[in-house]
Amino acid sequence: ESYNFLILEDDPYSFVHFLDKAPTTFLELDTKGRVIRLDSISKVISPGLRLGVVTAHKEIIKKLTAHMETTSIHPSSLSQMLLYKLLNAWSVDKLQKHFNDVQRFYRSRRDVMLSLIEKHLTGLAEWNVPKGGMFVWMKVNKVKDVMELADKECISQGIFVIPGHAFNYDRSKPEQHIRLSYSYATPEEIDKVLVLSAPPHYI
Repeated sequence: ESYNFLILEDDPYSFVHFLDKAPTTFLELDTKGRVIRLDSISKVISPGLRLGVVTAHKEIIKKLTAHMETTSIHPSSLSQMLLYKLLNAWSVDKLQKHFNDVQRFYRSRRDVMLSLIEKHLTGLAEWNVPKGGMFVWMKVNKVKDVMELADKECISQGIFVIPGHAFNYDRSKPEQHIRLSYSYATPEEIDKVLVLSAPPHYI
């Protein structure tokens, strides 16, 4: 506040958490109207909708609305109508049940990926245990740069992984990390990509 900053809270996975209690948001702590919160409908209802929600002080919303009216005009009318009809048909309890089902689904996918990572990559890599979302962040040991691993062992065989370079401000630097997603892949596909991530010449 002393620097007159606004906080942009971009939290598309807020409803895809694996905790007993939802994490506290910056918006919940905001008493001065300084937080602009972004939530995603696509992550918890349907990715094809391509819709999100902005929550902010009413004066900020006015400016964002004016900007949208002169740029994209508005999101898909069909997507908006589908969401409107759905939210009118569902009770709050049913919506919460859906969120709980989404959390259970992705938690089970996460657990499958973690068990297969432990099976194939113990001693070869280090990884986090996600508390939410759809991704595992992994450091590949004994590899100075994962770009070759991603290109030659994975992407060339139709397996898409994200090298850590994509998340660095300087993408020219060597990077040992990759991001793996468990949102769509089957357990069999996850098993395949992890086998490819640990070929003999990387062990």
